[in-house]
Amino acid sequence: MQNRRVDVSRHHADAVRRRISVPSKWRRAAGGRQEAPAVVAASDCYNPDAVVRGVPRLKQLGEEDEHFVLRPCNHILCTLCAFKSQVERCSLPQRCPVCAGYPESCVYVGKDARQEVPNKASNSIEYTRVNIPQLCVYEQHKDGLKKGDVTQAVALTINTVEIRSGDGNRRYYHRDTVTSMFALRKDRDAKDKNRLLHFANPAQAFIEMQAFGAALHATVLKPSLEAELLPILSPRELLELRCSMEGRRVLDALLYGMATGEVEFDGEKFLRRDVQDDQRQFCSTIAAADLLLQNVRDKPGSLQLLLFTLMEKQRLTRNFSDLLSAFRLAPSRAYAHSDQIQKVLDNSKHGLKIGPRDLVILLFDNVGFKVLGRQAGYDQYTIFNVVIITEAQLKSAGFYRDDDASNRISRKRRHTWRDRIKNVSTDEEKHSSQG
Repeated sequence: MQNRRVDVSRHHADAVRRRISVPSKWRRAAGGRQEAPAVVAASDCYNPDAVVRGVPRLKQLGEEDEHFVLRPCNHILCTLCAFKSQVERCSLPQRCPVCAGYPESCVYVGKDARQEVPNKASNSIEYTRVNIPQLCVYEQHKDGLKKGDVTQAVALTINTVEIRSGDGNRRYYHRDTVTSMFALRKDRDAKDKNRLLHFANPAQAFIEMQAFGAALHATVLKPSLEAELLPILSPRELLELRCSMEGRRVLDALLYGMATGEVEFDGEKFLRRDVQDDQRQFCSTIAAADLLLQNVRDKPGSLQLLLFTLMEKQRLTRNFSDLLSAFRLAPSRAYAHSDQIQKVLDNSKHGLKIGPRDLVILLFDNVGFKVLGRQAGYDQYTIFNVVIITEAQLKSAGFYRDDDASNRISRKRRHTWRDRIKNVSTDEEKHSSQG
């Protein structure tokens, strides 16, 4: 509400007749004319419907009644109106209900007390950044918005609340707020419609968005992790899984909305063959989600397992495989080796029964092949041959003659070392016997 010119002398006289407390600078100005702000006084004084010519209607307010004086606009509010206006305004309790400005302080005047309360919304940038991000981003970029250097000011806020354990058995609510602010400007010379907006200050945007992304790491990325054991799916099966609500992850929804700008999601649409462009968009988002999740899990994801099965059927060079592994598109070489080893062990457990007295012979040799053509080279492989000779075969060949008791090795003690040493003639033989 804008200030208006009033007759201070007549206003002072009316205030004295109605027993209204008037600021001292108004009393000193009595008899003259000056700019004076509107005054709100009395119980239920703040009534937007009772405003006449820009000045709220004045009601009776005693000199000893409790009231608030807002600085520097000097609007006066009784206790009841201050509380009612704060409840009605909800998210903007720091603003003046008359002029909608942000006062620097609020002076409480009581019967025997007077106290000035600073307004954090006007005196602390960090307070407005956490509690009123919309105001903070406006105050930070309002000059650029007016001059046209800034097209859009952006404030991204994440609020988290959790219960934590304190000393002893005490539990408390822990609240945290992360606000990232940056500005965008319009490139009037851009021919591409997707490049109309640019960051006004890229260096600041880097810092702000990294802080915002760090907050998403714990609140969106990690909770999107799936179970430890992931099945190996075909490309079609993986697409159907991600299109269903049961198989879709929160990270998929975040990346899809950020990549396409769409809010609605229709999973059935991506399974049709006549919308290949939409399928590519959706596949790129689920692939990006799997790449990001590889940073917080130890084993390959669904995408990596799918590509790994396809790579096993192709003839790929080691450098190309390492490149895919470096970009988190495929499992590492160590995982590939461990997977092959595990397959051999599984086959051994299910297909081979090795007894405690069986003889196992492992034969292996290197075999190389020359590769002809434009990508000439040399492929080398190692061939393993496992030969198992059972106990029955060893017995038939003359081993393990323990079926006949006479052929078994006796465990009865027949000699002692002391008796053997006594029978030795020379010291050298004694030492050799002891050695």
